[in-house]
Amino acid sequence: MSIEISPKSFFEQPSVADMRLIACPGAEELTGLIDKHLVRWAKAAGIEKDTFIISCDCPRFQSGDAKGLVKESVRGDDIFIVVDPGNYSVTYKLFNYENHMSPDDHFANLKRLIQAVAGKAHRVSVIMPSLYGGRQHRRVSRESLDCAFSLQQLRAVGVKNIITFDAHDPRVQNAIPLIGFDKEEIIAVSEKIGTFETSSLPYEDCCTVFTPRHPATHPKMEKILEGESKLDIDGLIDEAMAGIEIVFC
Repeated sequence: MSIEISPKSFFEQPSVADMRLIACPGAEELTGLIDKHLVRWAKAAGIEKDTFIISCDCPRFQSGDAKGLVKESVRGDDIFIVVDPGNYSVTYKLFNYENHMSPDDHFANLKRLIQAVAGKAHRVSVIMPSLYGGRQHRRVSRESLDCAFSLQQLRAVGVKNIITFDAHDPRVQNAIPLIGFDKEEIIAVSEKIGTFETSSLPYEDCCTVFTPRHPATHPKMEKILEGESKLDIDGLIDEAMAGIEIVFC
């Protein structure tokens, strides 16, 4: 079961701030598709909006260094910066040589644009289809842990949300467990929506309740499929989705 959000409900629900989009070099096409969708939704909701995109650039100095430049005011806006670390077709010239941008270059441009809006935007979120450093998500011996470190850098410069479609290993989220809210904010929200007292009750978690006394560590596939066949998975999903309560804080 999927939850369908109408254009009207999307724009009428309480929002953090006015939404704006920023495209890092190489992510213009994807940002344009997102913008076209948002503009269509806005018109369907009775809102006239030509574009949600804010113009930007990352020019380079003769030394090869670069800077991030955002060409419109972002004060008080809810900023979504789109970056595509895997776009190798973007080039720049340095000392008469044409260089193709690497994932490292794209990530550096992302940080530059974040710095350009820091302290002015109400909130900064990052849309990164392929997670930078995602293939280096675990450390073996004296290797770098690029993915976790890059996520921690984004958190350190003020990014509140990271949206990705290819994290390679979902466990990388453990590097930034509180990126959306810190502990005090989580408690404040739970008290506001009435879940704090429930979360403090001394109930056993699902692992303690449902873990068998002698779990199989190397089960055979036919046994796994036999066990799963006894579960009405679709019915459980439908029941869970039917009981959803959406709370805006």
